[in-house]
Amino acid sequence: MAVYEQVYKPYEGPATPTWSRFLIIPRYAFRDLFRSKLLTGYFALCFVYPVIASIIIYLHHNVNALAIFELPVDEIIPINNTFFYYITAVQARFAFVLALFVGPSLIAADLANNALPLYLARPLSRVEYVVSKLTVLLALLSAVTWVPQLLLFALQAYLEGAAWAASYAYVAWAIFVGNSAWILTLALLSLSISAFVRWSLLARAAMFGILIVPAALAAIINEIFNMTWGDLASLQASANALWCGLFRYQDDEVMPAVAGAVMLAIVCAACIGLLARKVRAYEVVR
Repeated sequence: MAVYEQVYKPYEGPATPTWSRFLIIPRYAFRDLFRSKLLTGYFALCFVYPVIASIIIYLHHNVNALAIFELPVDEIIPINNTFFYYITAVQARFAFVLALFVGPSLIAADLANNALPLYLARPLSRVEYVVSKLTVLLALLSAVTWVPQLLLFALQAYLEGAAWAASYAYVAWAIFVGNSAWILTLALLSLSISAFVRWSLLARAAMFGILIVPAALAAIINEIFNMTWGDLASLQASANALWCGLFRYQDDEVMPAVAGAVMLAIVCAACIGLLARKVRAYEVVR
């Protein structure tokens, strides 16, 4: 057919709803991420501790198993707020390593290859672009933090009864809020670092340094001045202070939970500001 006989025909297929267009990026991101056997293996490793915790909960309510193994589980590991606090603390470390592996490469690759103009030239705003990248991290980190922990809480509540569930209802709230605050901070921090450092390996090193070095500095300040407010320099210590308050875990060496929550909120707000400044369709080089 001759070229001049070709007539433009608009696309007549089904259109993607406007509200869900940002989910296209996470769909392909998940596909690419789980091509890595290392990431897949580590993601599976993140569920080992919750599985062990579920076994402990089951043994508490299985008299025959306790008799066979001669284990006084009720005396060694009670199922209470402290039990779930330690699960949160352990899974938070798994989430940190997962964010360290995944987060720094999400935006850095697009900036390094000048792909942002291609994204934003389509019906996709800057906010939707950032939310799509944030969705990748939040989904992965939620899967290894508050989701399995709430399932453990539901299992214990089912086996123990309504009285236990009513007396420890605050633990379910603590699991969701405490973990959500931590993974949101990790996600925003890794994305903002990814937006400013275009080399993924260097971005991972920067994120590791931001989270680890201040923790050592906070410990030194607390030791020298004999106080707990030095923990404000450490994101991990700030999150731990929030967890202690939410789980009603008594620790005299931890600053107030409100201070930890405010510190995490400040970091999240700063990261949002950095992303708003850096994620643009073009940049002016002076």
